Amino acid sequence: METGVFVNPDTSLDKSNRFLLLIWLNSQLKTNFRNVQQTSSGACYCQLMDWMAPGSVDMSKVKFNAQNEEDFKHNFSLLSDAFSNIGITKTVPVDKLLNGTFKSNFDFLKWFRAFFTANVKNENLKNGDYDPVKARNGQDISPNLSSPRVITSSPKARNLKLQSSVCENDTVSERKLYCYTDTWKLSYDWVERSTLGDLYTRCLICDINLQTSYKGLLDLRRHVETSKHKKRAKMAESADQKSRNAEPLLCSEALIRFIQKLCYSGSDDGDKVSSHFARHILGLQYPKNIVSVCQNSPYCLYIYGGVSLGEEESISVVLVGFFDVQVSEHCIRLLDAIQSAADDAGDHRATAVMETLKKFGLPAANLVAVYLDGNGAASEQICAQLKELNPNVVALGGLYNVADAACHAGVMELSNLAQEMIVDIHAHYSSCSTKNDNLKALFGSDNTVDTPFHLDTSCLNFCVLVTKILGMWTDLLSYFSSGDMGDDKAKLICSQLQDPKLRATFMFLDQAMKPLQTFQKHLQRHEGADRADLVLILEEASSLLHSYASNFLHPQAVARFLKERDTQILRNKKFHLSGTELSLCGSAVENFLNESKAAETLPLLQEEALSFYVALTGSIAEHLPLCDGLLRSMAQLLNPQSRTKVTGTAVGELGTKFGLCSSPEEVNQLTSEFLEYQLAEEGENEEGEKSSSVAVSLEKHWANVLKQTKPTAVFRKLVLTLLSLPCPPLEAQWVFTQAMENEDTMLISESEAITESEQDSIIECDVSSDSVLSDKDSPVKAERQMKGPISCNVRVKPCAVRLTKLIRQKDEDDSPLTENGSTMQEGTTRGGYGWESSLRQKPQARTVFQAGAGTWIKPDAPDKEPQDEMAKETSPLGKTTPSPRRARGKQAYQDGKGFLTGELVWGKLVGFSWWPGMVMPWKTKLAPPGMRRVEWFGDGMFSEVCVVFIAV
Repeated sequence: METGVFVNPDTSLDKSNRFLLLIWLNSQLKTNFRNVQQTSSGACYCQLMDWMAPGSVDMSKVKFNAQNEEDFKHNFSLLSDAFSNIGITKTVPVDKLLNGTFKSNFDFLKWFRAFFTANVKNENLKNGDYDPVKARNGQDISPNLSSPRVITSSPKARNLKLQSSVCENDTVSERKLYCYTDTWKLSYDWVERSTLGDLYTRCLICDINLQTSYKGLLDLRRHVETSKHKKRAKMAESADQKSRNAEPLLCSEALIRFIQKLCYSGSDDGDKVSSHFARHILGLQYPKNIVSVCQNSPYCLYIYGGVSLGEEESISVVLVGFFDVQVSEHCIRLLDAIQSAADDAGDHRATAVMETLKKFGLPAANLVAVYLDGNGAASEQICAQLKELNPNVVALGGLYNVADAACHAGVMELSNLAQEMIVDIHAHYSSCSTKNDNLKALFGSDNTVDTPFHLDTSCLNFCVLVTKILGMWTDLLSYFSSGDMGDDKAKLICSQLQDPKLRATFMFLDQAMKPLQTFQKHLQRHEGADRADLVLILEEASSLLHSYASNFLHPQAVARFLKERDTQILRNKKFHLSGTELSLCGSAVENFLNESKAAETLPLLQEEALSFYVALTGSIAEHLPLCDGLLRSMAQLLNPQSRTKVTGTAVGELGTKFGLCSSPEEVNQLTSEFLEYQLAEEGENEEGEKSSSVAVSLEKHWANVLKQTKPTAVFRKLVLTLLSLPCPPLEAQWVFTQAMENEDTMLISESEAITESEQDSIIECDVSSDSVLSDKDSPVKAERQMKGPISCNVRVKPCAVRLTKLIRQKDEDDSPLTENGSTMQEGTTRGGYGWESSLRQKPQARTVFQAGAGTWIKPDAPDKEPQDEMAKETSPLGKTTPSPRRARGKQAYQDGKGFLTGELVWGKLVGFSWWPGMVMPWKTKLAPPGMRRVEWFGDGMFSEVCVVFIAV
């Protein structure tokens, strides 16, 4: 028998009723008691005692099937002996219990429950080490059937009858009861298991036990909405925020200096920006929010090296990208910055990236892809070390540079005459004093007019240049063959332009580069979009290899190359097409050579074209991170219109490639979840065809789908993986700007003061928005002042509009005249006597208010007493002096519900539409709470309106 100190509890504060006591008892012992009198056999107390103090009761002597008074007393004698052994002085009222009185049995059961809860070991209760059925050798505890039943007329007692069996979820009544589960912490992080049992839940913020047995999560949701919880949650959040601000930032000093250069517009006096300002930019939840996202969903890394911080100082900026389902967009966040060494060959940078992931605790298993802005040795080492952590990581830098690399590799294999002619024309244009219109059209937008032309320019610019040269070939020939050109360079260019083979080479280039040019165009961001179209990029990338390989390889060789990606197949001449079958992108090139009587140059051009195709196709195969089949499957899966083209096998291959499926069972689960998605989308499309709907963007479509899928679904993780991939534009400045657009940024309370110089670097209003934020939107909301091309925000001073009341013509009695000449009496209460003659359908002459210079007159002092208590009241916008009563009631609205005196509002009365008006002072000193006196524009009448029917 275990010995220890046992507590004798106080049950004076326990408000449990008999139903909860029976539910607790039946759930603990797996029994079927229907009222408290049936527990008077004593067997249930003996077993609870054995649970609480193992060995204190000899379970072999307990009579679980007791049905007579002698057996009952035997059980209670065992219980009394157990009390004596552990030092409990509680007297068991055996006679009262055996008499079957409700109060005695209820009080003893309530005491015993408190006694059990206070002394039982929590680990035994939570882990389920004690099996009550096994402890009594599978016997059932028979209720005391000889005890009298309690007959009650209470509707609650009649409706809440206990069932005869215990459910798997520990509920024993016809009404479903909810027991605490750890899954509730996923919805509310402030809940904890209560010491009172599973029918209660403890709120860590309010430090109270909530009864959640009836509604479960709904009870918790109601508690969240209470003012007490909101107030204490706000206090806890403020305390947590202050503690976080007191802690040092986890990021490096290099990141703080980077933020200073990027966002700080204060004086450059050499002082370091404070860590508080850096926390303000990174967000109040940094890095907790980033780590939480990366631990629960796929993410990617952005690494930009060579970012300059000053003279001979550069860093590498590390960012994290992921897809946020709640906001339906791809988000980028700053993670850290790495100091670059002067003699860094790549080892230091790669090691620092690994240490950064380890420092922040980012799991390598959720890392999907990495984008590096360079192709040097450092980038290769970073990719190699990341693949050691996660072999499924995809390096996407080559995907978005494939067009430029392939274009450069292919052009280098062509004749040098084409390259030399472009360089010579650019050199002539740079040195010529008089600019030719054709040459200006070629290079006018080039920012490097005074520097030598480089052929390793972007693929898109090179294709545009080739097309322009072809279009003005005749004009260029006329220009350089004119008599004004006397230098040798001009004569050389003229002779090159007269070469038919060179022109045929440009014609071939113009057509052969079309697929790369189209792919490069898809990398551009469309107007109004934050990112390029990822689906189109993947579709075009998947077709590049096949497009170029089929131009010079046999069909069987093309299929083999796409499967094996072996560049030796490209160089093997036995797989090449013959000269007549080799594609020169149409018959235009051959026809031109025949017309120019230069057909003998065709074989030489075909040989150059073959070398061009081999080099270009090999470069594409080297830079594409995935095979064309996987790229095509990714595009089809992301595109809702082509989801029917995707097969379950292709989805399974994607799951295996990205490391989401490591067994055939997981592949089958992914396939079944994908088929469920297809069936659900077909049903929605059939309903959508009947009713017209607005087109939804790709991100919003998948956000809606992901919100309806289980968090543990493999298909959900696959979609998040694809949506988290980096997508152009990927220029450093653009990505840094996106990283600064943090929702948690700028949320600084008034108590968190920043220095004056730091506050001057923050600009409050963004002119790109037409809306004006009020002070109640947030304690402080400000937009960052970016340097350079990142952003351009200015401060907009709020403006005020004054309304001037134009007094119409009056009659002899100083009464305003209407259009038909009748007089109108102001001051009549709207809705009162006489209103029937002035319905809104036929309004009387309205008072006109004009924006412009104000004619407001300062009211008289409030100490002046009126001569006539029944004096007419007119609007303060008029030229008449307001009533002193109005001056006394100027501060009458003190109920804290807004709509103060002088505010322009919209009001609503029963039977009338919303109408503009102005809040006027109340007639007496204090107004009733929630009521306002409104003067209506147009007729000058007054109404007493509840604030519920007033809007700004």
